[in-house]
Amino acid sequence: MKRFLFSIFAFSITSQLFAGAGFLNTMFGDGDQQFICFSRIHRNYDLAIFAAVIALSIISYSRFRIKKKAAKKLQEHLGIIEDQNKSMLDSIRYASRMQDALKPEESEVKKVLSESFFYLKPRDIVSGDFYFVDACKGKIIIAAIDCTGHGVPGAFLTFIGHSALRKAIEMNGPQNPSQLLDIMNKEVKNTLGQQRSGNELNDGMEVGLCVYDPATKKIEFAGAGTPLSVFRNGLYEEIKATKCTIGSVQTHITEPPQTHLIQLSSGDSFYLGSDGIADQFGGSEGKKFRREQLRKILAEMQQLSMQEQLKKLEGTLEMWMKGFEQTDDMMLIGVRV
Repeated sequence: MKRFLFSIFAFSITSQLFAGAGFLNTMFGDGDQQFICFSRIHRNYDLAIFAAVIALSIISYSRFRIKKKAAKKLQEHLGIIEDQNKSMLDSIRYASRMQDALKPEESEVKKVLSESFFYLKPRDIVSGDFYFVDACKGKIIIAAIDCTGHGVPGAFLTFIGHSALRKAIEMNGPQNPSQLLDIMNKEVKNTLGQQRSGNELNDGMEVGLCVYDPATKKIEFAGAGTPLSVFRNGLYEEIKATKCTIGSVQTHITEPPQTHLIQLSSGDSFYLGSDGIADQFGGSEGKKFRREQLRKILAEMQQLSMQEQLKKLEGTLEMWMKGFEQTDDMMLIGVRV
């Protein structure tokens, strides 16, 4: 565009010079030289082109200045946005460290559950999934909690859920997981104000909760939306959960989740987790991983130690997700008796 305008401008100047030269030759020439004098119409045409080029040049320069000013302002806004994003990410990373404080100490867990693994892979920096382990009066409370959503909203709920479960244990001790979930449900509802009329906050969490007695190798299990997977003598069994959640408004639910008693033997194993693994897209056809495939993999790993199971699980999921974004937080707890 600049070259085109320069060419027209140069042409106009040249034409005006020739026209002027011809006019001067007519007025002051000696008559011997032949010089073409452009007609008045031609000179007016050249003047019009010259004026148009000047106008276009002014307009182009004005637009250039406006664009340059807009680009500078855009750059300033981008700088502000980058600073805001950095500040926000720093805050979320700090919140992640606070959320990590909810996790039980690995060394303490190994004392009470020597053969176990805890797989937790957040979709974002912070997670809406968390696990809970606590030794109380000779028994071990193990829970997998999947809060509504993921990222920052889910992370807020993890603090509410963790506090509610702690209070339930303080009030009830390691007795009857159904009662623990009932107390936890009331605490979450009260914290979120879901009992108040007009409150449309309908978030909650799915919980699988086990009370394990190492002396008798018995498990008491209650699930609010989260089942328990058990391998006894190498055979798989799924202990169903009640179709409900902890928190959220569910007028059709009148009773707490049912408690199941499971007798295990040395070498048996059980698993609790969120639905993030089963719902993860991947593979050659881009389908969900599915609970059936997870169950099959767990069955194939029963001869491995729990740490070897964790490594194989991580490798399997990494291969499955290749080329696909993670869709949700993923969590799985494995314990061998």
